[in-house]
Amino acid sequence: MFIKDAKAAITATVLPSPLQTSASSIEIRLHSDSGEFTKSTYTGILSKGGTTLVAHGTPSADKNDLTLRLDRRPNVPFADGDWKFVLYAQYISESEAFGTGAQKFWEMPSPIRVFPVTGTLSLELPAKKIQAGISIPLYVHNVDPNQDYTVWIQGAIKTLHAGKFPENQITTDIHGDPNTVTMHVTFDSKSRFGLGQKQICLKIGTDNIEGDVIVGNIGCTYSISFEVVLEPQPSSTSRYISGETGYPTPNLYLTDQPTPFPPTPPCSNDDAKAGKCKIPTGLGIDFPTNPQEFVKTVFSILLGVAGGLALFLIIFSGYRLMTSQGNPETIQGARETLTSAIVGLLFIVFSFVILEVIGVDILHIPGFGR
Repeated sequence: MFIKDAKAAITATVLPSPLQTSASSIEIRLHSDSGEFTKSTYTGILSKGGTTLVAHGTPSADKNDLTLRLDRRPNVPFADGDWKFVLYAQYISESEAFGTGAQKFWEMPSPIRVFPVTGTLSLELPAKKIQAGISIPLYVHNVDPNQDYTVWIQGAIKTLHAGKFPENQITTDIHGDPNTVTMHVTFDSKSRFGLGQKQICLKIGTDNIEGDVIVGNIGCTYSISFEVVLEPQPSSTSRYISGETGYPTPNLYLTDQPTPFPPTPPCSNDDAKAGKCKIPTGLGIDFPTNPQEFVKTVFSILLGVAGGLALFLIIFSGYRLMTSQGNPETIQGARETLTSAIVGLLFIVFSFVILEVIGVDILHIPGFGR
């Protein structure tokens, strides 16, 4: 923020810009081309309502520059909105700052606007599945540097983090999200927090935490679930982000298009090599991948279908005979249908015998043994 007051020939630069409620300090740089800062000590008071922040500064040797740093105290609320800044050419203590009757040296012509931190607190992982033994980034978004946080693995005794995040670790991440802390976690497949479904929790505050040890019940306000696996995972452009718990459905979402994971094989490598692999179908029938077993399964299905069809034709032929009323043509047609059904049924019954005779004794095909 850059402000110029033509009357007093003083310009002001406010950092950081834009100024957010999460800022731990404000730096106000004042400049004058005509050497306005002739006193040895100046006091700057930033106020909003009944809240005041006080800073003292000494001007530069040429009397043209004065820098004031106002540090936010943990017990002083830094509300969003417009703050008033007044400069006094004397020393004023913090106890005297509120309602001081000292003469103003300079007042900033326009208020300093403080913006609320945008976005909600959240956790982010690179994927839903994570390979064991690989260090992965864990992002904590929209962090307030003046707030204590606790990050831990659900069921653990020790935390991943407890307390405030150092300001030099709160940066803009690779996706352009501000106020983000990047942590790195690794899961050992042999530890109690190895393979399987896991959950990382985040809460505001450090209640029931001593050092990095959890000594009581702590609520999991924000959480993100994932699975630790042994297999290497494909690279992905997805973002897997958590939200606040307590929603009707888990507040987890994916943005962009993730790289799909390879489909799970229907059988293990050992079953496939031993010829024991079977592929389930929606018909309730498991088809083996072994060629010989596949042929036998198909013949079994055909035998059942053909047997049912032959039974239906025998019953149908009997019904036509009973309702023929002596009609020679109807009787002859029913007899032919009955004969065909019985012959077909006998052929189907002995089809496996014929198959084995041809396959084993004549063609010597392996796998068709009796």
